[in-house]
Amino acid sequence: MRWPDRRVPGFGVLGALSLSTIGVVLDWSALWLTRDMLVPMAYGGAIIFAFSLGEIAARLRGESLIQRFGEMRIGSHAMILGGVVLLPAVLSQNPVLIVLVFLFFGFVSANFFPTVMRNAAEIDPENAGVNIADVNTLSMAGLLFGPPLVGYIAEHYSITHTMALLAVIWGCNGVGMHFLLRAKQQRAQHISVA
Repeated sequence: MRWPDRRVPGFGVLGALSLSTIGVVLDWSALWLTRDMLVPMAYGGAIIFAFSLGEIAARLRGESLIQRFGEMRIGSHAMILGGVVLLPAVLSQNPVLIVLVFLFFGFVSANFFPTVMRNAAEIDPENAGVNIADVNTLSMAGLLFGPPLVGYIAEHYSITHTMALLAVIWGCNGVGMHFLLRAKQQRAQHISVA
């Protein structure tokens, strides 16, 4: 049995948190708008549409965005900014503002997961496929277990609380990515000096 490089589980945890929160948006956000904020049912899916539209727009330009702004800004700083912007919007309980901010957040968060996978592959290019499979396994666990956990939290508190928690988790994901990318940069500098 092979143990993965210690960085692989780090990227796996970030991937799991990322996919679990995306699953929450897809599974719970429309109910949140219609039940908690009394938005008409016909407009409940607006939040999912906005988030998805932002993600698609950013993913189509993902490589050029990373080349222009760098992995640190796209994979870390954008997530932190998104979490900081999302939290007050969620707490505002203003459906129009929330939908607009989810559009923005879909855009700034779209290239986080691809950055996770790319960095997992770069840990050991000879075992890139194995590293990607390990990270993907952890990430899928997050996608499967995140949304049901929200149901439990929502039953005891509210969906608004879970949406606020998403903003915090996304910000923490950005911080986690920052540390992993800094460690990568430091290793690269150490290797170039040696």
